Amino acid sequence: MYVCLCKAVTDRTVRSLIRGGAETRAEIGERCGAGTDCGGCRGQIDDLIEEELEARGCASCPSGPLRPAASPAAAASASAGSSVFAPA
Repeated sequence: MYVCLCKAVTDRTVRSLIRGGAETRAEIGERCGAGTDCGGCRGQIDDLIEEELEARGCASCPSGPLRPAASPAAAASASAGSSVFAPA
């Protein structure tokens, strides 16, 4: 199945790159171009990275590249128990 339509990259290619040592979306992009154009595939690339790293026991999982950093406002809101997306 195609993951990145812009660069015609399949899930098999992405999985192969991860198995070959790529552990971040940036490394995938450097090696095959996926995720470097419109960005529509970035979530799917992140999911594939997470799946593959978990499948190998996640012994070398990078700390945090799959999770976007929370903004200070979002962190404060989360700690206050309210949702960032709640209507005002």
